[in-house]
Amino acid sequence: MARARKRGDSVYNARRRYTRQAERYEKMATQAIGIQAGRYQALARTSLEKAIALYDDPKKAQAHKGIAAMSQRLQPRKPLRKLSDKGRKTLMQKSYGALQRGTSQEAQDQRRDDEAEAILSSEIGHRIYAGLSDIWEDAGYENRDQAIMDYYGVDSMMDVIEALEDAGIDLYADPESLERYDEIRSAIELALR
Repeated sequence: MARARKRGDSVYNARRRYTRQAERYEKMATQAIGIQAGRYQALARTSLEKAIALYDDPKKAQAHKGIAAMSQRLQPRKPLRKLSDKGRKTLMQKSYGALQRGTSQEAQDQRRDDEAEAILSSEIGHRIYAGLSDIWEDAGYENRDQAIMDYYGVDSMMDVIEALEDAGIDLYADPESLERYDEIRSAIELALR
C-alpha cells in the first residue's frame, strides 16, 4: 500500500522540479557558446534560487548535497531568506504549471515567457530596463513591457532579449558588477540609435 500523502510533499516536489530545471539549464549552458551560454547559466541560477527559497530555512538547503554542489558552481545571488506562505505557494504553482505543459507551440511560447520573466526579474533585467528606459518611461503605457514590445514590434519580451543578444550585447556578464551594469546599459542605449 502506498504511503499517505503528507503536507510537505508538494513543497518537496516543487523543490525537486526547480532543482532538475537548474540541472537542465546548466547542461544546456555547457553545450552552448557565447551569449547563449550566459543566458542558460543565468536561468540555471534563477531556478536554483527558487529551489533554495522553498526550504523552510533556506540556510538548510546547503545541507542537501546536490544543492550545495550546484551552489558552488552557480553562485546564487539572492539573499537566503524565508518566503512568505503566499510566495511559497506562488513558486509551487509555477513549478507545477511548468510540469503540466507539453510540447505544443503554446507550451513552448509559455516556456519562453517564463524564461524571459526569470531573466527580467534578476540583476540582468535591471540592466535591460535601464538601457531601454527611453522607450518605456515617456511612452504613456501602463505596462513598460508592452511599450518595449511595441517599440520592437514583437509579441514577447524574450524576442526583445534575443534582439539585444543578436546585437552582440552580453547581458549576462558579471551580473553583480556596477561597472558592467553601466557598460551594458550604455550598449543597449547605443543599440537603440
